[in-house]
Amino acid sequence: MNIELIAVLVVVTVVVLVVGAVGLSRLRRRRLASGPTVLSIEDRRILAELRLTPAKWLSLTNQQRAGLREKAFRSMA
Repeated sequence: MNIELIAVLVVVTVVVLVVGAVGLSRLRRRRLASGPTVLSIEDRRILAELRLTPAKWLSLTNQQRAGLREKAFRSMA
């Protein structure tokens, strides 16, 4: 009976560890995927000026967006 009890404890421990690891990986994925979902009025004007789609704009990094904002403001002025 002791061997059976140890086997059950090992199985329960493995299941808890696997469920915990899967839960943590899902939480990390959600955090990384979240980003700005609403475009400001200024960004919409820039999109029209640069002929970009909202999806393309949101896929850019912050540094790329900053460069495009500068380029658009220079061309508008």
